[in-house]
Amino acid sequence: MRGGLHVCALAEALQIKRVMVPVHAGVLSALGMLLTPASRHKSLSLLQNLAAVDEIDLRLNYQSLCDQAIEELYQEGLALADMVIKYSMDLRYQGQSYYLNITFDVDKDPLQDCQQRFHELHRLTYGHLLQSPVELVNIRVAVSGPTPGVKLAARPSRSTRLPLEQTRLAGFEHPVPVYNREDLEMHQVFTGPALVSESVATTFITSGWRGYCDDIGNLILEKD
Repeated sequence: MRGGLHVCALAEALQIKRVMVPVHAGVLSALGMLLTPASRHKSLSLLQNLAAVDEIDLRLNYQSLCDQAIEELYQEGLALADMVIKYSMDLRYQGQSYYLNITFDVDKDPLQDCQQRFHELHRLTYGHLLQSPVELVNIRVAVSGPTPGVKLAARPSRSTRLPLEQTRLAGFEHPVPVYNREDLEMHQVFTGPALVSESVATTFITSGWRGYCDDIGNLILEKD
């Protein structure tokens, strides 16, 4: 991960005084994939005036999308009882090129309620309403399974936070310490300039910044 090398400079450019470099930062996207519930998202374009939509046909289309998503997750080993199903639709005023997504309960909501929620969301989002007809653009179904039961363990207490070594960096007169992230003692503050090395990333703490590891192992950096 190269982002950790520039995190302090980027924070200063954005006038941010506190940032976090998460544990396992170099493989965070892969970790997120492992911790994300299995899911399927299905959609169908049905561009028509909302007032002219046949509610029976609409619910049949929703059911078809739902069945497809459920079957795909079932093939992955998920039980129907563990699945959460959410329905929504994309609405817009006639003539608009963008739309807003509105939740929809296929068992309870009449389309008139969806239209009213769209008006209100449009007012909250853009500050005004239009007198134009409302169009249905897409219908959407999201089916997801349970969140994987994986938790990041609290890091063990360390008895030392001595740097591994020192190294020279361009722009710094004296060598800067290099810390092993796994050996950093929890909540023990160290100051920059310094490098924090780990197996999947390297973080540079520049002058005027200090850092420490929280209970999980996230690296918290603060500008003095």
